Amino acid sequence: MSSRMKRVENLILQSIPTIISQKINDERIGFISITGVEMSKDLSIAKVYYSQIGSEEEKEQTFKGLCSAAGTIKGYISNIVHLKRIPNLRFIYDDSLERGVETLKKIQELDIN
Repeated sequence: MSSRMKRVENLILQSIPTIISQKINDERIGFISITGVEMSKDLSIAKVYYSQIGSEEEKEQTFKGLCSAAGTIKGYISNIVHLKRIPNLRFIYDDSLERGVETLKKIQELDIN
């Protein structure tokens, strides 16, 4: 991966949480953590991975809110990341945090028994 691509990923990774918390007023979007950003080779798409604790319904509402706000978030990113073309954002739910919590619970249960 090129250092340029890595810099763009890091800028987007650092920018999105602030943009969502300060600029996006969509009640559907719950409390989320941005866990990673992965750029396509041509820098046209940024896959934005996020995690969220909550019910399936809350997760679905958050996903809908993020997809709806993607264009607005992209606009704010264009003020921070100076590229000829700002990547389109694709939000992808990252369940690794939940899987980690479940694994820890299982380990604790084994320790108790």
